Amino acid sequence: MKENPFEGRKGRTVIKGRRITFVLAAVLLVLSIASLFVGVIDMNIASLAAGDMEQWRIFLISRLPRLLAILCTGVGMSVAGLIMQQLCMNKFVSPTTGATISSAQFGIQALDIMLQDLETELL
Repeated sequence: MKENPFEGRKGRTVIKGRRITFVLAAVLLVLSIASLFVGVIDMNIASLAAGDMEQWRIFLISRLPRLLAILCTGVGMSVAGLIMQQLCMNKFVSPTTGATISSAQFGIQALDIMLQDLETELL
């Protein structure tokens, strides 16, 4: 039997793809940890390790929820994009070509009109 000439290439491609995935995951982890210590108020690992309650309060109320919201938003957008590509059977479809942005703008305007009275009541 003759060997498949593309078998070796496919194996290398899979390994290369996994390597890229691990590198990108490591970069995401490093940048996520770094983003926890970026903000208006200076924060460092030593003050958290020392048990500074003000630093922990800022960390738990501001920094950690911000990071989790960003990560969840990114995951949600990537899953939504994948679903849109699968439904349209087009790997080049994007939210702008799928009219998602226009629909979102319409929804925001509709809510703005419907909740206009609520805004005046709160003031």
